[in-house]
Amino acid sequence: GRISVRKAMDNFGVSAPNGAKDSLAVKLTRSRIFGETFALSVRNVFRRRSRLLLSLGLLSAGGAMFLTALNVSSAWDANLEKIRQQRFYDLDIRLHQSADRNAVLERVRSVSGINTLEAWRYSSTSFVTDRPYDIVQTYPDKGHGSFLIIGLPVPTQMINLPIQQGTWLRDPGAKDVVLNHMAIALSPSLRVGDSISLSIDQTPTRWRIVGIAEDLYSPATAYVGLPAFAASCNDQDGVNMLRMTMTDKNPDAVAQKSRMIEDALNSRNFSILQSIPASLFRNAIGEHMGVLVNSLIAMAILMAIVGMLGLTSTMSMNIMERTRELGVMRALGATPRVIRRLVLTEGLVIGVMSLGFALPLSFVMSSSLGQWLGTMAFRSPLSLTVSIFALVMWTTLIVVGSIVSTLYPARRATRITTREALAYE
Repeated sequence: GRISVRKAMDNFGVSAPNGAKDSLAVKLTRSRIFGETFALSVRNVFRRRSRLLLSLGLLSAGGAMFLTALNVSSAWDANLEKIRQQRFYDLDIRLHQSADRNAVLERVRSVSGINTLEAWRYSSTSFVTDRPYDIVQTYPDKGHGSFLIIGLPVPTQMINLPIQQGTWLRDPGAKDVVLNHMAIALSPSLRVGDSISLSIDQTPTRWRIVGIAEDLYSPATAYVGLPAFAASCNDQDGVNMLRMTMTDKNPDAVAQKSRMIEDALNSRNFSILQSIPASLFRNAIGEHMGVLVNSLIAMAILMAIVGMLGLTSTMSMNIMERTRELGVMRALGATPRVIRRLVLTEGLVIGVMSLGFALPLSFVMSSSLGQWLGTMAFRSPLSLTVSIFALVMWTTLIVVGSIVSTLYPARRATRITTREALAYE
């Protein structure tokens, strides 16, 4: 009978108070903007700071990882969109061997539905050095790590690469070359105006660098005028690459035209090395990121589930420690509805607090992962992109998850009778 209402309300039950006076909690509980229930919920949240930090740590880490995965995915998609802005062709066909330009163009033009057609020439290359051997290919897939020299019509209607330094090719017959950023990464000391030696069929050829271009999702490439390329390899009419635009750009229609063009070329014994629709190329690049994004999201969801279970455990322990307090509240007239709302609000406050930590952490992680991933894959860091969809989705998940995780502790709190609570030791 000597226990005052105030002392009973502050009783922690099975545990001794730890950090009962918390300056931040005190400041928040003084605010009455959201009502008495919210102020009391905030006070209860900060009672056990060690449990609070554990729940916040798991939920914040899961949220940061989830947001990072979708932020990096959005940045990847933004870079992927640059393909449409830099490459205008719908179909890329490469031949096993160089063939007569006019004969090849005649066979391809026999297929209807082709809008624009250009014949190019390419070859593996390398920087000529004093070493006895030139490394031309470093990966067996003949794509990653390769270095190509491409001769193309000047001007061309198939690509429009952003120039980082210098200018694009202007004179098709000049011994000028534009290196993409992947080629510069092979020899970072090169500058516009430098003279370089590139091997073509093991023959050194001299070129002057007139520009450096951004060329995303391409291997190291040296772009030169087609006549200059032909003069360097003494083959004026040979081509082995075709790039074209279609009247109907639907992927299925392009795939159908690709098969028709392959049949037309095979009928004249032109051996095809590969035929790649641009849409298939873009999808393949997108799938590269899909594996990483799905792995990060799976880890984020797993951490979120563990965090929600931790939140349920935290709230259950809090309810047990506040059994006598809840009994006093019931004795003073608090209805089960008020008790339930109090407990649910506590869980919701913890969930919303985790968002406050997850958001800035995701910015740091997204920036770091984007720079590392872009530099490793394409020598060009991904820009920091914030996915609004990811933010809305995670906010929804954390709010719903916090409420669901707190339902059982809230239900248990409402079932404690006044007699049981006051008799609790």
